Amino acid sequence: MSDLDLIKQIEKELNVKLEKSVTREYSKGYILNQNEQVTGLDLYKCEIKNLNSIIPPLKELTNLTKLNLRSNQLSNIPPLKELQNLTELNLSRNKFSEFPLLKDLTNLTSLNLNGNQLKNISKLKDLTNLTELDLSRNQICDISPLKKLKNLTELNLTTNQISDISSIKHLKNLPDLRLGYN
Repeated sequence: MSDLDLIKQIEKELNVKLEKSVTREYSKGYILNQNEQVTGLDLYKCEIKNLNSIIPPLKELTNLTKLNLRSNQLSNIPPLKELQNLTELNLSRNKFSEFPLLKDLTNLTSLNLNGNQLKNISKLKDLTNLTELDLSRNQICDISPLKKLKNLTELNLTTNQISDISSIKHLKNLPDLRLGYN
């Protein structure tokens, strides 16, 4: 089955029309490479409450490097271990109160969980390739799990409940650290 057939399945399940070659950040669409393989999928504001209906075709998009699920109604996601090429994942503005199962996505370099209801971020420790991490607008108090993320160059922790940042003082490659409104 081709990647375009998989996109059609996702469109049918979500009852949305996805635009081809969309490069706008907040849209509904997909990006194809020169081999007609889907490398980017933007499902912004698709009113998704549960990914189960699109997991079978999503797992077959093995060339996917960017997945945007921003501004949906997700409170959990099943493991996406088949998406080993995924480097960017946007789960912002959803309803996560528990940290999603992402430990198998070891190639992730960018993760956005802005605007959820997260308190515990201990499961982040396995994502050591992250360079960009946005955890703003959550309910996080303890940021000690971030101490193992030595590749971080951008970290947004604004609008949380953080009072102690000593655990991240050794992150030497972190020129962009945002901590306001804590």
